[in-house]
Amino acid sequence: VPLHYVPNSSPWILTRAHLNVVVACMVYDIVVVGVGGVGSFALRALSRRDGDAPLRILGIEQYELGHALGSSHGGTRIFRHAYVEHCDYVPLLFHSTKVFKELQQKSNIPIIEECGTLIIGYRDTRKNDDGNERVLTSEVIEEWQDQTVLEACRNSAAKYGIEMETITSQDVMKRYPFSVPDNKEGVLEPTAGFVRPESAMRAALEDARANDVHDIHILENTKVVSIEESSSTDGNVTIRTTTGVGNSIKTFHANAVICCGGAWNAKLLPTLRSKLRVTRQIQAWFEPPESKRKDFSPPHFPAWFLERKEGECPLYGIPCDPCSEYPYRSKVALHGRNVTVDPDEPRYAVTNDELDEIRDAVRSLIPEAADNIVDAQSCMYTVTPDENFVVDKCPDYEHVWCVAGLSGHGFKLTPALGQAIADLAMDGKTSLPVDFLGLKRFA
Repeated sequence: VPLHYVPNSSPWILTRAHLNVVVACMVYDIVVVGVGGVGSFALRALSRRDGDAPLRILGIEQYELGHALGSSHGGTRIFRHAYVEHCDYVPLLFHSTKVFKELQQKSNIPIIEECGTLIIGYRDTRKNDDGNERVLTSEVIEEWQDQTVLEACRNSAAKYGIEMETITSQDVMKRYPFSVPDNKEGVLEPTAGFVRPESAMRAALEDARANDVHDIHILENTKVVSIEESSSTDGNVTIRTTTGVGNSIKTFHANAVICCGGAWNAKLLPTLRSKLRVTRQIQAWFEPPESKRKDFSPPHFPAWFLERKEGECPLYGIPCDPCSEYPYRSKVALHGRNVTVDPDEPRYAVTNDELDEIRDAVRSLIPEAADNIVDAQSCMYTVTPDENFVVDKCPDYEHVWCVAGLSGHGFKLTPALGQAIADLAMDGKTSLPVDFLGLKRFA
């Protein structure tokens, strides 16, 4: 039974007419817990699988699809390929960007904006052993374990042939409305930019619906309270849920489960709890003066990331989005605030102190931003000890797989992560290079 959206209404609202076929005693081939970024693309990947018999696939989302209570919202997210975090992500980034573009063309939904991404960091003043200035060839970079932010970008770019331009601080200020000190410089990746998360998830689910070979159901407003393996004839895994109406429990059975519950993964999978920490992050939007709107809009203004002093969170921003409800608002946010939260605790509005954190951080770089913040929203990061993802079978389970701990840099990779975890759950292997994200690194 394909998904059906309500005509002339929000594209995220699913009709309930088909849910009478969602029978609790049915054994599903696979259940996807969490239909956010990764979950949406996992469902798409499952819908595209070849096979002699149609798969019975269930997605369970504890809120409405496209909600703003987790980690897959906010209108825009940076995408880039010359990766600072780990160069092994680059093939996954190439895969994901290709999928975003394919979905954009197929759906006619604006998903991706190639306005460039500018990384601003400290110039490296270290010397080679002979006392001369270090030449940043890819061979030299590979030998250094303590890479700077800009070196890591150049390393990824050199290894994978990514176009990259180095820009002095003076030239950065000539091109863009930034104030950059002489001890910093920028590297611009012109084919990077930003992706629209809500649009990407919508397009992924609509594509899953269009591939009607398999039977796919999605339950919204349904909270998973436990995932347990069983040895009965009713599948390998039992999933217990509540709809919140009278707290009635409904049980589903599956041969396999993909858990991509974001900030709730640690509660759903207790054996991962020690590896996952949930933090509160703040995104803010500023409106530049009318005379400067063009300066903060694509293609004139890139997405950007600013390295700050040791002990200070990096700062990032995204241009005004011409496809947004508010096309003259540009995003600015701190990356990696160290404020631990419980995802089930009531959310509170962004405070003045939290806004002041952003104002104080951005004032020296973009004074217009500090003085013109008009909106703000919280979100959550789920952070691992090394800030790299977990893509693996869950400990102490045989039929439960997970994507967890995206650590604030995951949305740009959701197509690859969804594909990889669907492959692993169904086949036990994937052609995508995700071994470096396995749990064995923590052993």
